[in-house]
Amino acid sequence: NHTVAAEESSLSDSTYQLLHASNNSIGTNASVQVFTPDIYKLIIIKNGCNTEKIVPVITPFCSIQKDISPNDDGENDTFDLARCNVNNLQIFNRFGTVVYEKSGYENKRYGKSYRGNKLPNGTYYNKFDFADSNTKTS
Repeated sequence: NHTVAAEESSLSDSTYQLLHASNNSIGTNASVQVFTPDIYKLIIIKNGCNTEKIVPVITPFCSIQKDISPNDDGENDTFDLARCNVNNLQIFNRFGTVVYEKSGYENKRYGKSYRGNKLPNGTYYNKFDFADSNTKTS
């Protein structure tokens, strides 16, 4: 998710309206979480005057978990990036060798290499190529 928020200076004695591109209201707080890339409009009403702010959300904040534990206990078994619009995911071992790569990745990695072999415990490095944002690493 991504938080669309008014600037700190406009918070006191103001009311808010956050509109989706279709002009449907999606919130009336100074801060609203959105889950879809789009163009949003924030209207700030203070002392009887309206100020409109266009807020483009290219990629909602994509929370990338720091670890997985593929032990079938239902917690962190996979690397879930379903809301992140990932074009390509690459995972490297500590020597810089690609051990996993997947185009159109969502939620499919269970601690195995691209060949299906279970990877040993360790630290791995990730490269995310997003469809609608810059490449990121973790």
